Amino acid sequence: MRFAEREKTFTSLARRKYTTSLTSALLNGSEAGSHEMVFAPGVTVVCGGNGAGKSSMLGAILRCLGDDQAESSTFARVPYWLAGITVKGSYHGEIWEAHYDCASATRSGTCPIPVVYIDASAETERILTLIRQDDNPGDLVEGIDSAPFFAEQVDLLSYVLRRSYTEVNVFEITAFSEDDTPTPFFTLESMGQKYDLTQMGRGELAAAYLIWRLGAVEKGSVVLLEEPESHLAVFSQQALAEVVVGIVVERDLTVVVSSHSPGFIHRLPLDHAIMLSASPVPLIRSGLTTSEVAQHLGLQPARDAILVVEDVVAAEFLASVLDHTAPDLASKVSIKFAESGESGVRRTVAELKASESSTAFAVLGVLDGDQRAEGAEFGYLMGDVAPEEVMRDLAAAWRADADPEWTPSFPGGRHALQLALERYDGLDHHDWVIELSRVLGGRRKFVDEMAQLCLRDPSVRDQAEQLVKWLRERVR
Repeated sequence: MRFAEREKTFTSLARRKYTTSLTSALLNGSEAGSHEMVFAPGVTVVCGGNGAGKSSMLGAILRCLGDDQAESSTFARVPYWLAGITVKGSYHGEIWEAHYDCASATRSGTCPIPVVYIDASAETERILTLIRQDDNPGDLVEGIDSAPFFAEQVDLLSYVLRRSYTEVNVFEITAFSEDDTPTPFFTLESMGQKYDLTQMGRGELAAAYLIWRLGAVEKGSVVLLEEPESHLAVFSQQALAEVVVGIVVERDLTVVVSSHSPGFIHRLPLDHAIMLSASPVPLIRSGLTTSEVAQHLGLQPARDAILVVEDVVAAEFLASVLDHTAPDLASKVSIKFAESGESGVRRTVAELKASESSTAFAVLGVLDGDQRAEGAEFGYLMGDVAPEEVMRDLAAAWRADADPEWTPSFPGGRHALQLALERYDGLDHHDWVIELSRVLGGRRKFVDEMAQLCLRDPSVRDQAEQLVKWLRERVR
């Protein structure tokens, strides 16, 4: 997956119109009161520690939305405290509602679209057990034509596992099922070596199985994913999140994921996570803040500091500045954005500092340059205006008298940037970043190039060095 493609899918995740949308789930407990889960567009992650109730919550949603076999299957039971669940959503713009009564195991209302449950870890374990029971597993695929992965699917598997695959084939075996439900038998080629499902690693098999299943799901469906990151290394977990988002956008799916992996969750927008707690009483948090994510998911302990900035552009601008001026410092900090400007930074910093986990790391607020004031309570980004305006002003100066010693690495180089700057001259600085990011490889790439241009300005470079000095004095 190329950088621009990944950024485009994450931008599309919240903006596109889905055939099917889940809006909320009302959870009624006999003694635990009522709770509401608010779903995000496209992908919602139900997260929490072990025992928080992630799997059982997926089980409740599954029963409510209409899986007739859930009661007699190995799917997780509903949460012990749950008396009933009502899920609301829309289909082609029409509102629908489904209800499940836990005591009587009865359902009312209707969910008008297919609902698919996928537990790649458990399902691949079942497949391995079936295949290994046969003395000659290769005989199972005799007479069955293989269905090769599409080139895009091969690329996705290579991206998730950081391993180059030249070929992936699937033989769909129906001998194990009374209703002809296919069981996949994979054969692969990588680095000149050919092998099959019985020789695959567990993470490799789970990733291949998940890509195969998601590729076969009917467009517009609701998909419930049980801990898809199981058996995968941390770097693969983040890549898998990007792949899942890409498939969701491309196939018009609505997905609810159970996960406790920071590697998987970190790549998603924060408002796409719902936090569950089970002790001492059930608790459900939607619309999570940076502090809640940091406390409960462990996003911060690997770093020496959390830097909180005003918005996503400020976060990417600061990350690029540190990468190019103080790479050793960049590796020690985690940058989060408050999404609600200067007041959000102040509030989030206060919340993080008040949390018990804050003793393990520094919590620092970095405000835009237009908030510059006396005192050392906060750090400040370069310039005396928002970073979007700093980038726009210096880009305009470059366009007027292009620095021959600096060439951007966009496709088309200097010429492409000059044309784009001319095309979008005069836009509001927020729209300016959006439009230029769209045509020049995505926001992260565009902001990184602009940060490098800004750092060529002596006054900006001086302010960057002042910020780095301020951070070094405070990062543990």
